[in-house]
Amino acid sequence: NITAFAKNHVGRDYVWQWDTTVEDGRGAQRSRLQQSTFHASPVSPAQLRRRAADHQPRTTAHARAAARVLALIEDRRPVADMARLLEAEFPGLFAPGQAYEFVADLCDWLGD
Repeated sequence: NITAFAKNHVGRDYVWQWDTTVEDGRGAQRSRLQQSTFHASPVSPAQLRRRAADHQPRTTAHARAAARVLALIEDRRPVADMARLLEAEFPGLFAPGQAYEFVADLCDWLGD
């Protein structure tokens, strides 16, 4: 039986937590498990530093590409068109198919 369930919003994702009770045939508790997805996606020290309040990020090629996507969203461009434009405007930045995923992820996170 799952006895408790929670989700905690962390960044753009969630950490899920749940408690499970295992009972025998008579209903007596045999085991209780406290489980979580916390360790499912480890966070590196570099990722933690980038999330610090005093971190001063530098503009990267990916940041410039993201800014371009935001401008293209304002123009109501289709995802596939935006991906093609990024591939042309940022040659070598994306492996085949990655520009589409990059645009789709940003649209999923920031668009409607």
